[in-house]
Amino acid sequence: MTTTTPINNTTVSYLPPHLIDTIHYKNGDKYTGEINEKREPNGKGTMCWKNGRRYEGQWTNGKKNGQGIEYGANGQVNLNGEWKDDVFVSVYNSDDRRRTLDEI
Repeated sequence: MTTTTPINNTTVSYLPPHLIDTIHYKNGDKYTGEINEKREPNGKGTMCWKNGRRYEGQWTNGKKNGQGIEYGANGQVNLNGEWKDDVFVSVYNSDDRRRTLDEI
């Protein structure tokens, strides 16, 4: 949320600081990165699941949203592209062109 304050005929906008934390979940998963007021992943961060999988990228209110990369337990890239509400929706390929899953 942005707050605006008029100062000497100039409007100054203040953005709240990004909250950054590490969250250890009871099931063994761990998230490190930006969070919202509800302590949900929000912004840039990394989720490490106890099974060895990992996601590095953008989050919105606890869901994968935006650019991100998911790695398998073996460290190999599983998915690299765009996410929407935890669903993988498009890939980035070597020429930096985004393709939908229907185009693959």
